[in-house]
Amino acid sequence: MHEKSGLASESVHLIKGLFENTAPTYPGHPISLLHIDASGYSYIKQCLDPLLPCVVAGGWVVLDNYGADEGCRQAVLEAIGPEAVQNRLQRLTYTQAYFQKS
Repeated sequence: MHEKSGLASESVHLIKGLFENTAPTYPGHPISLLHIDASGYSYIKQCLDPLLPCVVAGGWVVLDNYGADEGCRQAVLEAIGPEAVQNRLQRLTYTQAYFQKS
């Protein structure tokens, strides 16, 4: 059992490393929760471009610095489009935002 989430350990996979080294080499396994804690357009793009297609329909994407970082907002806008940002993106706090992939 994963101690913080209550999920079975085999279902939780944390990938540590630099975004530019880890995200592009992700093997493409389905993702149900993608949590990106990064700032800056290029770092968010480096994560969203290869990983967002792996998020399953109904899966969740959480962005820690959405409210505080214009680069993050721009990368998300490009990745999911203005309609999705307007209709699906929800704010948790000033900085955090999330959306469910359709």
